[in-house]
Amino acid sequence: MNRRRGVALVSVLWVLAILSVMGLGFAMTVRVHGELVDNRVLKAQAQGLARTGMEMAFELYYAGQAEGRTYNASNDEWMAFSSEDIDHELADGTYSIRVVDEAGKLNVNLAEQEHLYALIGDEDIAAAIMDWRDGDDDSSLGGAESFYYEESDPPYRARNGRFRSIGELALVQGITSEMLWGPDEDQYRERRPEEIRGLADLLTVIAIDSNHSSSTGNPRINLNTASEQEIEEALSGVIAEGSIQSIIDYRRQRTTRAQPQDGQTGAPPLQIPGELQPPTGGGGFGGGGPVGIRQFDPTQGGFDPTQGMEGPQQPGQAGEEEEAQQGFASTGELINVPSLSDEDIQAIWDLVTAESAGVIEGRININTAPQEVLASVIDADLAQEIIEYRTSRGPLPTVAHLLSVDPSVRANFVELANLLTTRSYVFTIEATGRAGRDEIIHRIRAVVDLSGDEPNYLMICHY
Repeated sequence: MNRRRGVALVSVLWVLAILSVMGLGFAMTVRVHGELVDNRVLKAQAQGLARTGMEMAFELYYAGQAEGRTYNASNDEWMAFSSEDIDHELADGTYSIRVVDEAGKLNVNLAEQEHLYALIGDEDIAAAIMDWRDGDDDSSLGGAESFYYEESDPPYRARNGRFRSIGELALVQGITSEMLWGPDEDQYRERRPEEIRGLADLLTVIAIDSNHSSSTGNPRINLNTASEQEIEEALSGVIAEGSIQSIIDYRRQRTTRAQPQDGQTGAPPLQIPGELQPPTGGGGFGGGGPVGIRQFDPTQGGFDPTQGMEGPQQPGQAGEEEEAQQGFASTGELINVPSLSDEDIQAIWDLVTAESAGVIEGRININTAPQEVLASVIDADLAQEIIEYRTSRGPLPTVAHLLSVDPSVRANFVELANLLTTRSYVFTIEATGRAGRDEIIHRIRAVVDLSGDEPNYLMICHY
């Protein structure tokens, strides 16, 4: 009897032990599943917070634009902020925003080899970049063409065309992932203000400047195609009547007729009031400047991702009218108008244009570009002066305000005006959302075109 009781007791104990283990396992499973659900909820909250931050950045940007400011600067309110900075109360979590201006970088599709060398510091890499984007398979000294890349595993060919993304630089001879993006350990860390990790923070393939409209959204007056009456009406009350007449007189003196071609009896004058004409200059960039100005090559083609955008125009491409001379090859020539003061030029700069292209690419924003980028296209001393001026006195409202930075700028102003801008429209935005006590993090990185009334996402990734 006792023996049977003992067996029964042992059996009961085993059953209890098994049930306890099963209960613990079930409880653990429930707990793990609960934590997974909680993490998913927190992850969704973090993603929502990041999206909220992104939308708030857009709201702040457009609010600034509505004020009619003629510039974008690295210290603008929307370029770096958090939900705590703007007292945005959230139930459980925070967000932060970091913005990088693409116009504060050197356009790898337009830069000359000397610009790239000045920025990168490696002649062979600069040559390889030029070989990658040119239209042939003839390798330059120190460069590389398709025959080099075909030896890779897997093999590939040089594009022999414009870079379509900044990541494409990783395919170019000599450029490593760390050189392009920075150390691996920094990739998932939140970006610090004005932090430069790699070449991707100094080079771009997409930076645009609006040409047809002013900062208030009103059409700019074209100094070459507008009638004299239109110029007078547009600038009246902004500068003195005598200064307006000086602009008109300068245009008259500088405008010539196209020479007749063989078999033709004559050619109409290039200057037709109210009618757009092909530009005679190099679009966004000039050439043949004085020593100290690193000039862009004006022979590059149009811009791929955005329809209707025109890049610098190659001389001779505008047809027989190219032989005529317009009054203003660029707005920078306002500096040559007699009796027009620096203050006059600054006052009308945002109101006028001398080019027909609606959008110009590649100009560098002097209010957001780091010293390395500025010094790659202009004199290094002037680049440092610009940095010091905008740090101590604030952003420059227009490129014409360079005349207030250093009086010697007048000598090179025509060339400088074609290289630089103070307005930006394409930005890389990094939005970070944090949720829960354990700070579940979600980041959104997007390249956004803000030239329209609504944001246009050119690229977006979540991580």
